[in-house]
Amino acid sequence: MATLTLNILVCLLLLIVDAAQSSALRKGVNVEIIEAKTLDIYSNSKEARNILDDAPAFGEEMRLAQFNRFEINYTFLNHGSFGAVPNQVRQKQNEMMDLRERNPNQFINATQYDLIDVARRALATFLGSAYANLILVENVTKGVSNILRSLTLAPGEAILINTFTYSSMKNAAKAMVDRSEGTELFILELEFPINSPNDVIMLYTEMLTEHPNIRIAIIDHIAVPGVMFPLRELIDLCKSHDVLTVIDGSLYKWLFGPPGSSFQWSAERHHSIVQPAVTSFYYGDPYPANFERQGTRDAIPFIVMPSAIEFFHWFGGLVSAREIQNILFDDYLIQAKVEFRHKMYIRISLMVYVTIDDCKELVDAIVDLKARQMEHNQLLLIQRLQSDQSEISAMNKIPDQIIK
Repeated sequence: MATLTLNILVCLLLLIVDAAQSSALRKGVNVEIIEAKTLDIYSNSKEARNILDDAPAFGEEMRLAQFNRFEINYTFLNHGSFGAVPNQVRQKQNEMMDLRERNPNQFINATQYDLIDVARRALATFLGSAYANLILVENVTKGVSNILRSLTLAPGEAILINTFTYSSMKNAAKAMVDRSEGTELFILELEFPINSPNDVIMLYTEMLTEHPNIRIAIIDHIAVPGVMFPLRELIDLCKSHDVLTVIDGSLYKWLFGPPGSSFQWSAERHHSIVQPAVTSFYYGDPYPANFERQGTRDAIPFIVMPSAIEFFHWFGGLVSAREIQNILFDDYLIQAKVEFRHKMYIRISLMVYVTIDDCKELVDAIVDLKARQMEHNQLLLIQRLQSDQSEISAMNKIPDQIIK
């Protein structure tokens, strides 16, 4: 008990770094470029947010600013099932719906495909993916069905799921086995709570070693009990056993897209075999054109994904914490855990060998980072003003934002 008390007292020290300011240190994609400025119908919104604006604090301030459409006295603790759409994404969705209704034929036959292409490119950049490997689909169930119906299992081969595999993914795996004579479905038994990622990796290693006939493994990125699987390690492990991995994850849950927005990624070597589960207009065309026109469907959830990405970057997302942690190590040789909980927190896990001077080094690094960040913000502001001045020369008038 004494040891536990000591750990509680000395092992956790939180230093606050302003989340909105730390976002300027990100080296990621410039969201303003993502916003598809080449298409006036998408980029002309006067309400578009500046990514340097202060984002609301997590909690009530964020709810009132961006998620204020919940019923009164309604407590929503289930974002992981269907998500909730921020106001700025919803606004873009309404704008696109209005645009569609002004000329439905033009929008459905032509305009929407240009906008989907923009959204695909934005998402590919955000994910670090090759554009040609990624398409947008209505939900993960459809994406996984597309993949599994494009693959075949020979007699004696098997597909692997686990205890926490999402129910529709389990059914897709069962359906594949039912239509493939002589094949098997293996379920890896996992107990909750899981102690460490290494335990999961070890169990998958044992399963794949004991059953070399497994050819496909379906793995949820984030499973129902709140488990995030170590995807990179599991994918590498499956590759070493010549097992194809199919990963489950959605945009409307974790990237603030509207319901009906998910993506399907396929490695280039599989493009020749991947076909939509629903045969439609472009059957026989090469991937990804064969997925382009899936009957009359609502493509607006796809189209507004650049706005969802902008929102994600605006409040800091997950990138800020990871990159600040990397900067602390790369630039200052300081190893500390950085987390994002309404603001940026740096956890210092103290032990008997840590000195006060070690902690002071971290404080000095943070002060230096904030100074670097201010310089970065000023440079961005100068660049934008210069750009605006160029427009002034061309149009011979001063834009409202300069006057303000």
